[in-house]
Amino acid sequence: MAGFFGLLDYNKPGKGVEKGGPQKQPFFVFFEVLFRKFWKLILLNLSYCLFWMPIPIIGLLITLYAFPEPQPLFYLGAIGLTLLLSGPITCGLTFVTRNFARQEQAFVWHDFIGATKKNWKQGLAASLINGVVYAILGFAAYFYILNKDNTNFQMIFYVAIVVAVIALLIFTFMQYYIYLSIVSCKLSIKKTYQNAFRLALAGVPRNLLISVVVVPCVVVLALLAADYQPMLFFAFPISLFFTFAFGSFYINFIAYPYFQKNVVDPYYRDHPEEISDSMRTWGYIDAQEEEEDDEEEQEEGEAAPAKPIGKPDPSKS
Repeated sequence: MAGFFGLLDYNKPGKGVEKGGPQKQPFFVFFEVLFRKFWKLILLNLSYCLFWMPIPIIGLLITLYAFPEPQPLFYLGAIGLTLLLSGPITCGLTFVTRNFARQEQAFVWHDFIGATKKNWKQGLAASLINGVVYAILGFAAYFYILNKDNTNFQMIFYVAIVVAVIALLIFTFMQYYIYLSIVSCKLSIKKTYQNAFRLALAGVPRNLLISVVVVPCVVVLALLAADYQPMLFFAFPISLFFTFAFGSFYINFIAYPYFQKNVVDPYYRDHPEEISDSMRTWGYIDAQEEEEDDEEEQEEGEAAPAKPIGKPDPSKS
């Protein structure tokens, strides 16, 4: 885990950390990296917003000034369209924050634009798929909740509500790995979702740790966005400077070590000839370290996904 939770800082000279030396706790490393990359994360957030905010802003202006009375649905439609088209720039965002989480160098604008261009097809496909699936599952949960007392099959409706909510939760867990897989591996979109599904089920404790912070923030922003006035005066400034880059860094700091262990490392253990000298600095584990990590995961209550799918792309790293 040294490549992610260790003390290596490639921005400063020094001998680094000796193998077997004392390791900082991930909690402290997170804030250490966060403070060190604070202004770069703000710059990254501004870069991300530069690409997605024009559509909601235009929708908001049309809502306020182009109609005799405000039309909130037009504004919400602009936000929905933005979410459907946001996949490519989310790949760029994920690439940079993944490198920050690995404590590796990343050039905010250059790497953001480069990863966006390189992964735009799969990124767009992912955002469209995510939008459709969330719409179906969200509508199903809403429908069953709304009609559970207006039917003679209440038990069936309650079971359907539980199934819909669990499906929404699992699909939300998958989001932590979908774009991470796109910017890290050579995989079809089908295999990307298969990987994300397996990691969502196998890494429940880790995924819950991410969700207890991310999900409430998303819900609050969504509620504010439902009315353009608080969105304009409160949620918009926060989103402009903080929300997306800091949230992505938090997700990748927790999710990437598990992703590497179960997707990237198994591939390179089977293909050691493909490991370059520079890639060894990322913390690819030897047999002894693998056993130690297995013991750590057993303590965390996490299981390794069965038959992980992985074909890492060094050019994306």
